[in-house]
Amino acid sequence: TCALGILQYLFLWLWSLLLIFPGAMMSYSYSMAFYILQDNPDMTWRKALDESRRLMYGNRGKLFALDLSFIGWYILGGMLLGAGTAFVVPYHEMARAHFYLDLVNADNAAKLAEETQTEQTETLAENAPLTFEPVDDAQ
Repeated sequence: TCALGILQYLFLWLWSLLLIFPGAMMSYSYSMAFYILQDNPDMTWRKALDESRRLMYGNRGKLFALDLSFIGWYILGGMLLGAGTAFVVPYHEMARAHFYLDLVNADNAAKLAEETQTEQTETLAENAPLTFEPVDDAQ
């Protein structure tokens, strides 16, 4: 996981060279890599980053909104000389962990629905008649 952290920050730094906005987008794209590696310890760091990008496609805005919702808590924690952030940081990390679990559950449900649809299509194709016989309406 140490190599993943170093390489994740290296990639983010390289993306940030383009401008701040692409670097911020890629930081959200790579944000689930540690959770993915925790679930799949045999996965390589590169595959974890790629899987994180795939999972986060279309979900970066949702994670940004989640992170943005904690800004008030962080400001309040800062006003308490940082003592409040001792409670906010674990709460924020747990919210991100649940975000990951929701992503994985939605992804698994989508894969299952796709497999079921494929199986139903194959079953219909197997049971379909091979010839077409016109119906005589004159009778």
